[in-house]
Amino acid sequence: MVDTIRSILQFLWEIRYIIIFYIVGDSITTIYALAYGYEANFFLAEIIFKYGIYSVFLLKLLFIALIFYNYKKLIDLDHSMAPLLWKGVKYSISTLGIFLTVNNLLIVYLNWSLLRIIGIGI
Repeated sequence: MVDTIRSILQFLWEIRYIIIFYIVGDSITTIYALAYGYEANFFLAEIIFKYGIYSVFLLKLLFIALIFYNYKKLIDLDHSMAPLLWKGVKYSISTLGIFLTVNNLLIVYLNWSLLRIIGIGI
């Protein structure tokens, strides 16, 4: 039991930037930015339309569960590349969270999107 709690706390510490930027930052700025526009991601737009804006948090929790599964597999893997793979996953998702949060803030305050500039958004 103590090892399980320690493992979960270690995992939460490992993904602290994912939690800050991808989970909290992107979710809050998305909710706020929807008042100024619309959700460009058609999958999320459909989920939000059918189940409400707070269903995004449920999807993010499911994503955290998927990350935890991968974390456990990579930590238990006895391979020299496993720590590098975990760092790559962790930093990639954190960077995505920063990008999405900044993009949402740009939509709110400047009425333009980085995604639109690179041709992904409408």
